[in-house]
Amino acid sequence: MTQRKSHSAKAWLLQNSIFEFYHYVPGAAEAMPNHSHDDYQMCLSIGGTDAEFYYRGSYHLLPANSLSIVHPSEMHKVRQLEDRKWNSCQWMLYVNPTLMHQVTASLSGRYNTFPFFSKMIILDSNLIHSYLQLCHAISNSTSTLEQESRLIALLGQLIQHYANVQSEPLPVKFAHKQIQKVRAYLEEHFAENITLDQLARIAYLSPYHLNRVFSQTVGLPPHKYRLQVQIERARSLLLQGMPLKRIAAETGFADQSHLTRHFKRLMRVTPGQYQLQDRKNVRGFVS
Repeated sequence: MTQRKSHSAKAWLLQNSIFEFYHYVPGAAEAMPNHSHDDYQMCLSIGGTDAEFYYRGSYHLLPANSLSIVHPSEMHKVRQLEDRKWNSCQWMLYVNPTLMHQVTASLSGRYNTFPFFSKMIILDSNLIHSYLQLCHAISNSTSTLEQESRLIALLGQLIQHYANVQSEPLPVKFAHKQIQKVRAYLEEHFAENITLDQLARIAYLSPYHLNRVFSQTVGLPPHKYRLQVQIERARSLLLQGMPLKRIAAETGFADQSHLTRHFKRLMRVTPGQYQLQDRKNVRGFVS
């Protein structure tokens, strides 16, 4: 007798924000009772069927493949409109109000403001793409710096475009010296588990402003710049003939496969292929 598959769930924690991934199997339509959360709740529904969402005294159609946001302490409930005929999933993000307040203050310069979102359902392909990039970074256990950078950037994008906040961007020239300090720190400590808060303290900037100004000044966000430094160091160690497992440890990658994945994405060849090709070139030159 074949055992019927059931729903599954996973959860992660980052900066007091909770990520949840739910996978739903085909079955009868389900409903969730009225409830609330202490945090801002974001939900990206992928596949599945349309749902009906009760929020702030009225019903809203929640289309499949849409992003929704609910404020802290707001009662809400949801029910599917028809049976699920295929697999579907949801990415849930619960953002601590303190973090939302910090990003809002960085954008507006006002420190007594929490963002208010008049739209509950957001159909914005750019924002959804940023949301998915963050979800994939979390589920693939990328560096803490990358996860924090993507989270801060996503919240800034959300608040700037959909909240009742007028942004006042910090001039890039003002932070040039601070960014150079951060750049030097990344080049020296690339193998360590660096956090965005660490870099923000070095630059005397908020994490949001650091992420934005670093990207504008250097051309890459901090986590991508660190990755570039890691790969450059790995190339140097490959030329010295160091084993891949040791190179991964020396350059701050989680393991050899983690190094290989990023090396191939940037260099278009695997570390082993790069090392072998270099040895062929050296032999040919000597002969």
